[in-house]
Amino acid sequence: MDLKRGLGLVGAVGVTLSVGACTSVDGSSSSSSSSSASAPPSAAVSSNAAAQTPSAATSAAAPESSSASATSAGAASSEAAASSAPASDPLGSGQQGLVTTKVGAEAKTSKLSVKVTKVVDPVPVGDSAVFKPGAGLKWAAVSITVTNVGGAPINFSPSMCIDAKTTTNGSASASLFADYGSPIDSSTLHEGDTASGDVTFELPKNQKLKSVDVRCSLDFAGDQRTIRVDLAH
Repeated sequence: MDLKRGLGLVGAVGVTLSVGACTSVDGSSSSSSSSSASAPPSAAVSSNAAAQTPSAATSAAAPESSSASATSAGAASSEAAASSAPASDPLGSGQQGLVTTKVGAEAKTSKLSVKVTKVVDPVPVGDSAVFKPGAGLKWAAVSITVTNVGGAPINFSPSMCIDAKTTTNGSASASLFADYGSPIDSSTLHEGDTASGDVTFELPKNQKLKSVDVRCSLDFAGDQRTIRVDLAH
């Protein structure tokens, strides 16, 4: 009788342990299921945030793009305005450029009237002449008339107001020692005053005078145009 009762107690304990184990397993499964069930909302939130991120980046970049476009447009407008602006006068005083003419014809600016009437190339030099051209050089001369037709006085000097070019585009300097013809002296020309005479240049023997430019290099006011006389002959 005691043996049967003892076996019955053992069986009851075994059943109780089995039920507890099942309950524990079921509880774990329930917890896992609950965790799995609750995970999707977090994933959904993360997905929504990721989906919203490009839009936010685009929104943030949009003002920068607009600002860059405005800056580019402003720069283009500034360049266009600069290119359309008139070039400044480097001397800050009136017209510039060339007035061209030829031997025997008069040319004018608002300041000067110029006329070359004769070209002598080469200038004959006698054996008894005190001064002669240098070795390999010759003299050539122009007969010229210069008149002040403006209002302001002009300090006129052949060496400062008249330049010559040769047929090779070289420069020919006025000779201070040539005694040909009637040399023009330096003087102050008031309105209506005229300087007339011969200007002699020294240049290589194998070249000829090509042109004469008249503009006083130290006169910076008013009309700055140069009168160029073509001496082709």
